[in-house]
Amino acid sequence: MTLEITGDNPNKSYAFLNQFEDESYVWMTEIWLYKIDPSEEDILNFFITQATLKNLKIYLKNQIKELNQEDLKTWDDCFKESKIRFLPAEHLKTFQQNKRLNWFAIHILASKNEKISFRNLKFSDPYFYLLYLIYIKIRPFRLDEFIEELLKIRKKFNEILEEKNNLNKYIEDPNFIEWAYSYIQSHRNIRRDCPNVMRFPLDSLQNKKDYILSVFDFNFYNPYHERAQYLLAISSLKKAWQQKMFRDKGSVKQPYHIPLTKTAKSELKKLAEFKNKTEGILLSELIHEAYLKEMCDENGKALY
Repeated sequence: MTLEITGDNPNKSYAFLNQFEDESYVWMTEIWLYKIDPSEEDILNFFITQATLKNLKIYLKNQIKELNQEDLKTWDDCFKESKIRFLPAEHLKTFQQNKRLNWFAIHILASKNEKISFRNLKFSDPYFYLLYLIYIKIRPFRLDEFIEELLKIRKKFNEILEEKNNLNKYIEDPNFIEWAYSYIQSHRNIRRDCPNVMRFPLDSLQNKKDYILSVFDFNFYNPYHERAQYLLAISSLKKAWQQKMFRDKGSVKQPYHIPLTKTAKSELKKLAEFKNKTEGILLSELIHEAYLKEMCDENGKALY
């Protein structure tokens, strides 16, 4: 393959880069940057600034086309020799178009690697984020074992997608997303069970949606938990949402007389005062909660 530079077509100077997959530009760019002896923080900031694979390709090609023919040959040999040390991009293609899978993989890999801290990793593109973790931070030495690890992650993710007790019915509703995010923030037990879920920049509805799904995806995966803990957490959230929707519909405004014993009336009054609710609203909530528990499946659909 020629590396000659011609005045007619200077793009020929970086034609040799075409033999590498887009994902390879992550590790190739890092190797290139080592010419200036950067710190780890310098490299991190550079990748955060570039933000996408497209920008990395533009950067590296612009640098390469300034080289003379001798240096071009040197860098061609360098990249070819280095390629065998890095994970082949073919094992990452299935992650490319699935944002939720990317976040799931990021959180699992982070939970197994003490060197990874989310504090300074401010990437908006999860696939680019995943490539940075794999090629720059983790640098798997035994590629065959890491390939197996990625296969396990995909298998576990497929189990999540097949789980019938999920949030599919609600997660596209903007009102649910805003409410569920607040619900998670107010329930320390849920956040405690997912300590490795990164703090998303919560400046958009999509980011909040990604955060909610990631919390329950990691909860499902958590190797220190029984599946029952995931079921309890997600069922509690759905029932709380259903109760909220029930209240918001104003169903409690319809007058209805229910004869109660003196003891029941007294207990209802005390409980309503304790919860700072009217007796009518509290009674309706208790009835609805019992109905969901006894008469409905985990998705709130009537069984009888």
